[in-house]
Amino acid sequence: MSRTITIIAAFIVGITISSAHGAGEKSARQILDSYVADFRSDPAANMAITFGIRVSGKGGGDWHVVVAGKKKTNRDEYMVTLRDGFPTTPCVYFTIDVPTLRKLDAGKLNALTAMAKAFSTDVTPMDIDTTKDFSPPGEDFFTMKFIPFTFHFWTRGLPEIIPFAGNLTRETHGAHATILYYEKGLRSGWGQMRKGDHVNADPRMQTNPFPSMLGSVGKLINFGFSGRCQDQTT
Repeated sequence: MSRTITIIAAFIVGITISSAHGAGEKSARQILDSYVADFRSDPAANMAITFGIRVSGKGGGDWHVVVAGKKKTNRDEYMVTLRDGFPTTPCVYFTIDVPTLRKLDAGKLNALTAMAKAFSTDVTPMDIDTTKDFSPPGEDFFTMKFIPFTFHFWTRGLPEIIPFAGNLTRETHGAHATILYYEKGLRSGWGQMRKGDHVNADPRMQTNPFPSMLGSVGKLINFGFSGRCQDQTT
C-alpha cells in the first residue's frame, strides 16, 4: 500500500514539474544560459558591459549578464556570467516575452527582427530599455555599439548565420522583413512584399539619413525614389 502511494505521489510531482514549462520545453533560464555559454566564445565578448534581460509571461523573470571583457586565465573563452535579478547599478536591458524567447531559441526569429520598428513608439515583441539614472557611455552607444553587440549576443554559433525566408519575418515599414545586421555605416535586411503591401507609405518613413541600396527579385513591382516612380520586373 505504501509503495502504491509513493508511486502515485511521484507521478503527480512529475506532472507538476513538466507542466510548468510544457512537455519537453526549456525554461527561460535554460535558454538564456545557452546564449551566455555560446557568447563566451564570441570575439564580441571583448567589450566589458553589464546588461539586464526582463522576460515577461509565465516562467519569465529578471536576470542580468556580466561580460568582463577579458578571457579566463589559461582558457580560450571570455568571462561571461548570467545572474538572477537586475544589477544594483543602472543598466540597459532587453525586454522580451516567453513566446518570443522560444522563437529565438528555435531559430524561427532573430533578435534584430524581433525589435524592428518604423518609429520609436512602435511596440515590438523584443526591445531595449534602461533603468532609472542609466547614462549611456557616449552619444553613439546604442547605434554604434549596443545594436551590433545585440546581434552577436543573440546569435549563437560561429560563423554567425541569420536564416531568412517568408515565414521568418515580421511586418515593419509596410512589408515583411528579416533584419540581418546593423553596424556603423551598414544596415542590412531582407524583405518580402506580399499582395497589397506598400513599403513606407507614411511620408515620415520616406527619407533616410544615410545612403540606401535596394535590390529586387520576383514579380512586377512599382517603386519610387526621390519622388519618381517606375515599374521593375525581373
